[in-house]
Amino acid sequence: MSDSANSPAQAVDSARDDGDSFSLFDAEREVLREADVMVGKLEDVGQGVRRLAEAYRRSFRELQRMVRLSDRMQLELHQANKRLAEQADHLTELNHALENEIAARTRLTEELEHLVRHDALTGAFSRAHLLELAERERVRAARAGTPLACILMDLDHFKQINDTYGHASGDVVLRRFVRLCRESLREVDVFGRLGGEEFAAFLPDTDAAGAREVAERIRERLAGETIETPDGRPMKATVTLGLSIDTGRQTGIEQLLSRADNRLYEAKNAGRNRIAGPD
Repeated sequence: MSDSANSPAQAVDSARDDGDSFSLFDAEREVLREADVMVGKLEDVGQGVRRLAEAYRRSFRELQRMVRLSDRMQLELHQANKRLAEQADHLTELNHALENEIAARTRLTEELEHLVRHDALTGAFSRAHLLELAERERVRAARAGTPLACILMDLDHFKQINDTYGHASGDVVLRRFVRLCRESLREVDVFGRLGGEEFAAFLPDTDAAGAREVAERIRERLAGETIETPDGRPMKATVTLGLSIDTGRQTGIEQLLSRADNRLYEAKNAGRNRIAGPD
């Protein structure tokens, strides 16, 4: 063995000579000390983990709360959308009902206007509407400087027709006469029923000769007709007509009618089924 090698005992003696204390448990103490340090660090880590876990739990609870809130809001939104859809359907139904009501009222208004403007039995213009349209034509003719003819017509012995054949047969005569007049007049002419068996036609831009030609055509056609009663019996009817012409001197349609009425009675007094006038 070399002299430089020291025995354990010599090492201990040397350490003592150096003034250092020595223990067989120093290494264990160091291990324990380091273990205590590590335990402390582990406790710090554990505290951090616990804090992280708590933060996670809080976050998870908040997330759960938000999810529940979101679910509730989604449900409320769904319910609101459902209510809105139901209300929209109801509004659609109300709109359809309103449209139908407006359409029905429009039809009713048109029907009422038609009843006001037209004679219910014959379909000819009513007296009020006839005179309204005739006055417009008179004003237009006066502005344009053109003549306006008036033909006043009265069915002869109409009471006798009703008494002999019945009122239903009289109605047939009235309707047939209206159809005949419409076929004899132009679209621009204004024709209507004044009342009872009396009718009138106003012919724009028509002079005396033209008015007499139309009146004669109406008279001849009715006189040549054989009208059948509802029960199949044949009957005849005639008409007397009075004419007047407005050349812009009249102040209203009633004056023009009055002059035609004077001619009408002249024709009746002369034997009926004839024409008198114009002036």
